[in-house]
Amino acid sequence: MVKNKMTKEIKPVLIEDVEDFKSKNKSAEIIDKYEEILEDLFLVRNPQFKMNPDHKDSFEVFKKEHAPNGDLSRAGNWFYFPWNNRLVHYLSDEMHQEVRTARNKNIILKEEQAKLYSAKIGVAGLSVGSHGVLTMTMMGMARHIKIADPDEISASNLNRIRDDDTDIGRNKAEVAAE
Repeated sequence: MVKNKMTKEIKPVLIEDVEDFKSKNKSAEIIDKYEEILEDLFLVRNPQFKMNPDHKDSFEVFKKEHAPNGDLSRAGNWFYFPWNNRLVHYLSDEMHQEVRTARNKNIILKEEQAKLYSAKIGVAGLSVGSHGVLTMTMMGMARHIKIADPDEISASNLNRIRDDDTDIGRNKAEVAAE
């Protein structure tokens, strides 16, 4: 969550009734990679199949355990990102965290990962700080990251911000949050 100059929260919205949302928001881009992500979770939990393409039957059993009435669209969570008009299908929070931190295992101990994920981290200054925020987010290091920067992106900032000319004039915290 990010608050800009007007203390507006910037965060995705959890959608409870996906079919209703889709019918009312026909222009939203739907991104549903749930089955592929679930298969990645299956491989994380069953590394013996990682290099064995012959795991489809075992994955089908795993998939049925995670699909209410065989319908994957009802599993996990759907989030709407209003700033880019995308509806995205995710695993449940616990499974999402498991799959996204799977490759941290030899970097951060499980206990350390849990402690970090529960921590509240603050980052002030998002020129160079935006890289730390991005890395922490990608690695699943913290569930709550508060970021602050009253400055707007300028052309001269682009040598240290992962962005381009399309966001010049926008608040750095908003762009980093998105």
